[in-house]
This record gives sequence, C-alpha cells and structure tokens, in this order.
Amino acid sequence: MKVAILSCMWQRKSVFRIFAQSMKRIKKFDVLPLIVGSEGSKSKSLAKEYGLAYIEYPNAPLGAKFNAGMKVLRGMDYVMVLGSDDIISDSYMELFLQEMHKGYDVIGTIDAYYYSPIKKELGYWGGYETRRQGETIGMGRTLSKRVLDKLDWTPWRSDINKGLDGSMTSKLSNIRLKQSKIKMIDTGIMAVDIKIATNITSYGCFPNLEIMTIDSIKILPEWKQIIKL
Repeated sequence: MKVAILSCMWQRKSVFRIFAQSMKRIKKFDVLPLIVGSEGSKSKSLAKEYGLAYIEYPNAPLGAKFNAGMKVLRGMDYVMVLGSDDIISDSYMELFLQEMHKGYDVIGTIDAYYYSPIKKELGYWGGYETRRQGETIGMGRTLSKRVLDKLDWTPWRSDINKGLDGSMTSKLSNIRLKQSKIKMIDTGIMAVDIKIATNITSYGCFPNLEIMTIDSIKILPEWKQIIKL
C-alpha cells in the first residue's frame, strides 16, 4: 500500500522545523511526505535538510497550491493532508494505517488539539456542533485513491485562499463514501495544531476549548521543542 502525506509550507521556519522533524520520524511507517513550498531555494533547502520530497508552487491561491501537490501524488493508495504546523503521534499514524487497510474512503478525526505558544496553553476542541456535527476536520483527513480519482486529484477549489476544509467537504458530499470517524480523546492518539500569529485560523477562533495539562502533549516526541516556541 502506497501512502503519502501532503503539506504546504510558507515562512514560519521555527514551526516548520518541528513539523519536518515529525515527518522524518513518521517516514519509518513507509510513508512519503511531500512538501509544497513557495520560497524557492530557501524553502527547498529546508525541506531537503530533513529528507522530505519537495516541489515549488506559488503560495496563492492556496487551493491551487494544495491541488498541485496532490496531482504529483496521483497513483498513491491514500493521501493524508496536514498543515505544516500539525504534529501527529506515532499512535495516530498507526491507527490511520489500520483504517486504510480496512478500505475506508475517508479517514479523519472529529476532534482536535491546539497549542498556543503565546499562551503556553493546550486546548482540546470536541468538534463541530449543530449542522456540521460529526464532520471530520481537515487536519489529518485522509483520502483513498478511489475518491481522489473521482475528484481528478483536485479535492479543493483552486481559486481559494481560505476555507479549504469546507471546500473539500463540499466536493466529498457528492460521492458515496465509506468513512472512518475517529475521536482522538477516546483512542489516546494525538494530532496538535500549533497556532501562532500567522495562522489562517487563530487559536481564539475555536469555541468551548477545554484547557488540557501540558503533560498531555508528551505523547509527541517533539514536545520539548513545541513548548519552547
């Protein structure tokens, strides 16, 4: 089974270094991380420093940038999508691989962890409510080749700079899907989104965050680097 992780990078060098180190760790699962960068030799050399595959593409529109990376991965059996500020645990990757072997079309979590370096705070978000309740979030969402083939490997609108999660959800709504929806807090896995000032969505945008102890983040080998940000 051929599995890839797609991510886009732009500035935020200190956060990207932590992400790149985590991807170097995740490669032990025989997974191919692909980075799409937009700063020429500056971003390319940074990705290559950690042994990550790299392509260059303009940073805007962001939907086109992600689609460009996805098209390079055409033919993979599964592609996981991560922001270059999302750090996942080994147990997260292991569980997702198990679900891939079961043949799910879409695999994702319905909850999320966010870390604010400014507040030195880890927040837990239980997921969407009301009309979007039970919807998987964008961080870590994994699509099968079957689904990507139906979307011609362009799961986002190419003309957008924000709202990518909703754009993908809209495209997926037209396809009959076998989905695996995972609740991280019940399974002990972790994916944490590091929220610094330049994020598209800020830490404060999420309602009803439950503040967790920093010890919760120690499941991630990079936790010491994260809390030093």
